[in-house]
Amino acid sequence: MGRYIFNQNLAKIASYFGMPTPVGEEPITLDFPIDTLRKSIPDFPQDGKLQITFVRGIVKSVTFRPDFSAKKLFQFLFGYQAPTQIIVGASQITGGYNDICCLGDGVGADTQMTGSGDNFIRFYYNEDFIAPYDLLEAQKFKLDPQGIDRTTETQNHEYPWLSERSITEADIQGADANLLYVMHHSIYARKSLIFYNGFLKRVFEKQAWYRPLYPVHRFKKEVIPKLSTIEQANLKFLRDRFWDKL
Repeated sequence: MGRYIFNQNLAKIASYFGMPTPVGEEPITLDFPIDTLRKSIPDFPQDGKLQITFVRGIVKSVTFRPDFSAKKLFQFLFGYQAPTQIIVGASQITGGYNDICCLGDGVGADTQMTGSGDNFIRFYYNEDFIAPYDLLEAQKFKLDPQGIDRTTETQNHEYPWLSERSITEADIQGADANLLYVMHHSIYARKSLIFYNGFLKRVFEKQAWYRPLYPVHRFKKEVIPKLSTIEQANLKFLRDRFWDKL
C-alpha cells in the first residue's frame, strides 16, 4: 500500500526514519538517520544525507545528498515503485545541470549536479504530476540534432483546420518532426493548455487562438474531455503515425 510522506507531521516521519537532528528556524530542515535508507539501498553513500523540510510542522520536501537514482529513492520513501519517470524540464547551471522529473502520483524530483560537489535530489508534491501522464510525455521533446530552433518557421502555422476536419496524408507530407510536434499539440493549445515546453510556448503565444491558460491539473479535468470527435481523431492519427517524433 505504500506510506504517506508529504503533509505528514514530525511524529509520523520519525516513526519511519528515526528521530532527527534539530537545526534552524522555520522552514525547518532536519537531518534524519540514514541507517534504514542504507539497509534498503546499500549503495547509497555512507556519508550521504536524508533531509526533510517542514513548514508549520508539515512535510514539504525530502532531500537526499548526494543525488541518486530517483526511482530507487521513490521506492524507499513511499514503499512502492514510481508509476512513471518523465523529464519535464532541464537547464544548465554553472559547472553542472538541473533537471525536473515527474515520478507520478503527484511526486516531483529536482536533481542538481554541480562541479562544486553540492549534488542533491529533492522530492516534493506537485498536483500537476498526477495521472494521466500523456501530456507530460511531450516534455521529452528535443530540437533536432543540429540544435536548430525552428520557432521562426513554425510561428505562422496556426493549423486552424485541426478542429474542423480530419487530417489527411497530404497534410503531413514534407512535415519535419518539429512541425508534426506543433501540429499535434496545437489541438491541445486551442483548448487552453499551459505548456512546460519552451519551444511550444514561444510558438503558441504568438497565435490568436491561444486562449487563457489553465494549470495542467485543471486542464486534464476540464478541457481534455471537451475535445471534439474530429480533434480526438486527429490526435489519434498523429500519435499512431508519429509517436516516435512527438
